[in-house]
Amino acid sequence: MEIFYLEKKMRDTTSLSSIAGVYWSSRDMEGFFIGNHHFITFIYESEAQAKRIAEKWGIEYFSEVNDKSMTVYYSTMGAGKGDGTNYIRINFSPGADRQSIHEIAKEDNTSYFSSDYDYQGHRAPYDLASPAFSSYEELMDAILESVSNFNAHFDAGDRVKYSLIDENCACIVNSIFKVLGYSSSDRQEMGEFWGVDWGEEDLISDRYLKAISLVGNSSTLELHIEGCEWEKLINEEHRVHFDTVEEAITQGYNGCHYCLNAYDTD
Repeated sequence: MEIFYLEKKMRDTTSLSSIAGVYWSSRDMEGFFIGNHHFITFIYESEAQAKRIAEKWGIEYFSEVNDKSMTVYYSTMGAGKGDGTNYIRINFSPGADRQSIHEIAKEDNTSYFSSDYDYQGHRAPYDLASPAFSSYEELMDAILESVSNFNAHFDAGDRVKYSLIDENCACIVNSIFKVLGYSSSDRQEMGEFWGVDWGEEDLISDRYLKAISLVGNSSTLELHIEGCEWEKLINEEHRVHFDTVEEAITQGYNGCHYCLNAYDTD
C-alpha cells in the first residue's frame, strides 16, 4: 500500500478533502523522546462533519490553522491508564496529542531550539478494510463504536492490564484496525514509524472491542461477560442471557470476580 503522510501535507494544503481521513498516528512519548506513543487521529472534511461525529458520540473536536490560513478540524483517541489504575482506557484528544498536531500545522509552531513531539500520521484507506467501508465517516463511526465498547468493558470491570511492551497504546490501535477488517500486512505498514515502537503487532481479544454480551449461571447466580473463561464452563441448562447488568442484579445475580469485578459484591 502507498502511505499518505499527514505531517507532510497538513501545512500546505488548501483543501480539507485532500487530507481528511483516519490516521494511525504516533508522537514522542513524554519523558522518553525516542519511544513512540500510538493513537488514532480523525481529520474531518468540514466543521459540519466534525460537529456531526462529536454530537453522535459525545466527543470533542479541535482545530488548527495551517500555513495557508485553512482551518483543520480533528479529534484523537488513544490508550492510557484509566481512573488511576494500571488498566487501559481509551481517552479522547489529550493535550499531548493535540500539541503534536499543533506542531505540524504551521512551520512557525516549532523551531530549531524547541523540543517537539515529532508527529507522524499514516492514513488508513477506508476501502482497504474487508469488508470495505464506503467512506471515512463510516470508518470513523466503526472506530468509535469499538472504542465505546472497549470503555464499556472497562466500566464493567472487564479490563486489559497495561504493559509497556505488550498490551499498550500501539497494541490497542492495531487491535481496533484488526477488528475492522484490515489485514496483518496492511496494519504492519500503517503502524511502522520512526522511533522505538512496542506492541504495534500485538493484539488483545476481539471481545473487548465488541458490545458486552452477558450470560448468567442460574445455578450459582454469577453473571459473566461472554468470552470469560468461567462463562465457557456454564452448562447449557444453566445459561441465562441478559441485556444489562442492572437487569441481572435485580434478579439476584452477582458480577464475576474476573470479568465483572465492578459488580462483584461477594
